Amino acid sequence: MINPLVQNSPDGDGRGRNPESRPLPPIPVDAEANFLSTEGEHVGTGDSHYGELASEGREAQQVRFLQTKIKESNFVFLFGGAQRGKTVVTSSIINFLSSVEAGGKLTPFRLKRGNEAGGDDPGRVLFNKIRRAFAEQRFPLRTTLVGDKEPIYVNVRFAPSPKMDADPISMTFLEMPGEDLEKVDTPDGGYGELPSRINAFFKVKDIKLAFILVTEPATAFEDDQLMASFIDYVCDLDSRFETSRLLLLVTKWDRYEGELSVSEFVAENMRLTFAKLHEPRHSIAGFSIGEVVTMDKQPFLKSFNPDYAKGVVNWLYTEFTGKPLYRLGGFERFSKFIKRWL
Repeated sequence: MINPLVQNSPDGDGRGRNPESRPLPPIPVDAEANFLSTEGEHVGTGDSHYGELASEGREAQQVRFLQTKIKESNFVFLFGGAQRGKTVVTSSIINFLSSVEAGGKLTPFRLKRGNEAGGDDPGRVLFNKIRRAFAEQRFPLRTTLVGDKEPIYVNVRFAPSPKMDADPISMTFLEMPGEDLEKVDTPDGGYGELPSRINAFFKVKDIKLAFILVTEPATAFEDDQLMASFIDYVCDLDSRFETSRLLLLVTKWDRYEGELSVSEFVAENMRLTFAKLHEPRHSIAGFSIGEVVTMDKQPFLKSFNPDYAKGVVNWLYTEFTGKPLYRLGGFERFSKFIKRWL
């Protein structure tokens, strides 16, 4: 199997000259179906910091809270329409980092207000649901929010083993309804806008924010305008995002039966998005959770494929720390993976 997690890129930093030459997940040739169930689990917003906000304004208070937490975590913003696989990506990463193969220890934590009372933390609840689902070989179901639909903060700390010679990292995965994210684009050509509780992340000074865009082969064409609108929208809010690195994941890639590479697929089916990502700092990759089977009309995870999640973890670690977490040799294997672009 081709392994693109090596660092022998033309630029010497693991990023390379084009979207497919970064340390990203491989494209297995024999994996089978996976993707997001159309059913979902409801996670309430509880009484945590994304519950009822004070009268000073939802967005203003959210910005103030985040401004006090930017040194405690690195934020991962997963963007995509409804049922595109955002929760599957987060779940796969958590499951991989919880495994022996990750080479370290994963623990959840909580971003808490100074005056916040106890109570359930929706992020910890979702974290436990994800780990329980994998332990029982159940497919992680789509998460939908109830209440005021504030984003769920799934907070995790990963401490690499001493032999890896790498620093610990804290990451906060933001779970948001695709229906809300789709508001950034309007079918009539008007100017869309995201809800204030989501806009807040773009208005926090010095926040470490990584962007992962999520689509899938069957909907890539219709997602093109949405992705392009989101990129334009964020850059319009603050010009500092014009230099952000973006990762586009095409989920359900193991079910794609064409002969195009993932970058060629995006170039052909997502013309607007590809034009914005066709720069060395951006990355494009396929993604899969592994082999999923259906029993009694319910999806079950027959086998988990850690390679995709490992590649995304490596991309995130590099994005937040400036250096990769995993280093593998074998330029021959890597050059085979990117041969279309050399």
